[in-house]
Amino acid sequence: MQALLIEDDFVSSAALFTARRYALAGHLRRHNGESFIHHPRELAKLLSGFPHNRDVLAAAWLSRPLQEAYADAEEIEDCFGTKTAELASKLAAFNLPDSCSLPALAKVEFAAIRNAGPVLQTMALAHLFVLANTTAEYSPEMLAPFAKWLRLHIHTFNQANTRLIEKVSSWLLETEQQEFVLEDAG
Repeated sequence: MQALLIEDDFVSSAALFTARRYALAGHLRRHNGESFIHHPRELAKLLSGFPHNRDVLAAAWLSRPLQEAYADAEEIEDCFGTKTAELASKLAAFNLPDSCSLPALAKVEFAAIRNAGPVLQTMALAHLFVLANTTAEYSPEMLAPFAKWLRLHIHTFNQANTRLIEKVSSWLLETEQQEFVLEDAG
């Protein structure tokens, strides 16, 4: 639990709230049986490298338990306020995947993302980038199809943080180049 704590008490409270919800639900990672808290933690960590406020980081922690129905928006609003609850609710409404399976990817609400503002687009793109890194580590066979899917939809995030778009675009280029190298070797 110590690894979840952050310097800001508000964000720490969101991290602990999420950890408790995941523990109560028995939500474990398919790949190694560890707590699934990794994804919200990595999302908050990535977002902390871009312009943000504590509501953004708290919502990064809270959107996944909201999407998984381990918490509801009213409870999040009672604990963390209206702004954080709205951010978490809107991010959860995008139906961002927790895996790279085609059925999960097909559920993403791109129209809602396209109509969202810069903060939410940044949060959504960061979520997908964290998923890409997790996929590279635990399901490398899914990485190429996921990268192709993300490449098709990257234009949807035109209002996201420019540095994040560049980071994701660079990763997509590297992934594509690695794929060509593997095809040439095969």
